[in-house]
Amino acid sequence: MQQHQQSGGVGKSSGAADYGEFFASEQNALVRFCWGLTTDREDARDVAQEAMVRAWRDWDQISAEGSNPVAWTRTVALNLVRGGWRRSKVAEAGLARMQAGEHRRNDPRAEGVDVDLERALAGLPQRQREAVVLHHLVDLAVTDCAAAMGVSESTVKVHLSRGRAALATSLRVHPESGEPADGNSTEVPR
Repeated sequence: MQQHQQSGGVGKSSGAADYGEFFASEQNALVRFCWGLTTDREDARDVAQEAMVRAWRDWDQISAEGSNPVAWTRTVALNLVRGGWRRSKVAEAGLARMQAGEHRRNDPRAEGVDVDLERALAGLPQRQREAVVLHHLVDLAVTDCAAAMGVSESTVKVHLSRGRAALATSLRVHPESGEPADGNSTEVPR
């Protein structure tokens, strides 16, 4: 994200070398972003890969002077996830019923994923999850979140507020302090 995002683009591309540098610097961040939206490691990798393939296909256009390949690729990934959510709602419900009692195909604990956070994110409505992931996991400003989501800044703020409140309830923490909701401190006594 470093060079590409800060400069707003990489200028006129010199082809595969520029794309290779872009891919190397952005792929992991894009997978993290997609994981925050999907809460499934394999789906996140698939979406990130598809977004990067599309970036390669359109590289001359998205790497032109004044463009922002990072934002473009993130928006493609966001749209892919949104499209997948729409198409797969019914299929997921049927699959969940068939697989009841079976373990997930990949145990998030084996990959160092916070299972409580994964469940809490999965429980958020789509737009709240998008806002929370873009702002807190990807570390975008509210203005940039609004641009990525295609909504106003005030709408992002509403989604963030509601998303934080829902996460705080789900994770049983005070929304502002981050302390456990039961009033106990997370500090270990000395």
